[in-house]
Amino acid sequence: MGSKMVTARTSAVQIGRESPCFYDCFDELLDAEYAPDSCRAIHLGCGDGRTAVHLARKGYQVMGIEPDRDLLAAARERATMSDVPMDLMGGEPLELPPRAEESFGIAVDLWTAAELADGLPRTDFLSSLHRLLRKDGILMSSTAAPKPSKGAKPSQGKATYAFSNAFVSDFTRAGFEVLFEGVRKSPSGEMRLVVHARRIG
Repeated sequence: MGSKMVTARTSAVQIGRESPCFYDCFDELLDAEYAPDSCRAIHLGCGDGRTAVHLARKGYQVMGIEPDRDLLAAARERATMSDVPMDLMGGEPLELPPRAEESFGIAVDLWTAAELADGLPRTDFLSSLHRLLRKDGILMSSTAAPKPSKGAKPSQGKATYAFSNAFVSDFTRAGFEVLFEGVRKSPSGEMRLVVHARRIG
C-alpha cells in the first residue's frame, strides 16, 4: 500500500506575484545628502511588501497602499514575519485616502506615474503626492528608460544620458525639483529611469 504524499502549505508570501525589489535604488536614495532622516514614508503599489519592509528596516515609518487583495495579504504576512511595524491598507494609488497634508518625508511610486499619459493626467497625480509630502520631502519614481542618444554611455552615478522627456518635465509642472535621474536595471532585467524629486513650494 503506497503512502500518500503530503505537501506542506505554501504561504501567500511564496506564491504571491513578487513586486520588483529595487533595494539598491532605495539605498541610493537613502544615502543621498538630500534624503530625509527617519520619517514617515508612503509606498504606493507596495505589492507583496518586500521594498516596504526594506524601508521599515532602515528606520522609516512606512505606510503601504496596494489594490490587490492577495498581494496586500502577502505584504501583511511579510511584515509580521519580518517583525517590523507597518501601516498597510488596500486602495488604488490614484484614489489616495484622506491624509494630513505635508505628513510624509518620502513617497515611493515605481509604476503609477509611468502608466499615466503625459501632461495633465500625470501632473494631477504627482500634484496629489506633492500635497502629501512635507516641505523638502522626496518622491522616488521610475519609468521605462528612453533609449539614449547615439554614443551616450551610462555612468555609475548620475546618468550621462541626455534625457529630455515628458515624464521628467511633469515633475517640474507638479511643483517638484528633479534632483537625480539615472538608469538602473530592475530585477526583471528591464532598464528603468529612476527619478528623485524634491517638493518645493
